[in-house]
Amino acid sequence: MLTDKGIDEGLSGSILDRLTELGYLNDIEFANEWVRSRVRSRGLALSVLRRELNSKGVDAEIIENALLTIDPADSDRRARELAEKKYRTLSGATDAVAMRRISALLQRKGYSAGQSWSISRSVVGGSDDFDAPSFQ
Repeated sequence: MLTDKGIDEGLSGSILDRLTELGYLNDIEFANEWVRSRVRSRGLALSVLRRELNSKGVDAEIIENALLTIDPADSDRRARELAEKKYRTLSGATDAVAMRRISALLQRKGYSAGQSWSISRSVVGGSDDFDAPSFQ
């Protein structure tokens, strides 16, 4: 990549080696911090985090190890917090509209359709006669 910017290959190699030696380039630390930060600040699901790290060129094994640092209960708790926050902004919306909007938000964050629907239903307390959309 540095050669694409006009940096001599030999020079860029020695610079990268030195940065790695000093601890400034560490994919493991980067991936772990990325996962912690994105879960905390954006509430992203593991599938989105995996895709983001992969697009940044992080090795698949490092990605999977970083994702293991997230407790599934924390991820579920964060999804519920997002749903509750969204629900507070939907005053006046019918239960059906609120559940649909909350579910859509969670799916954009990377949560599965089933999980998103389940959380939105529990947060809104939708009536039992309102069926979840078919996820095929």
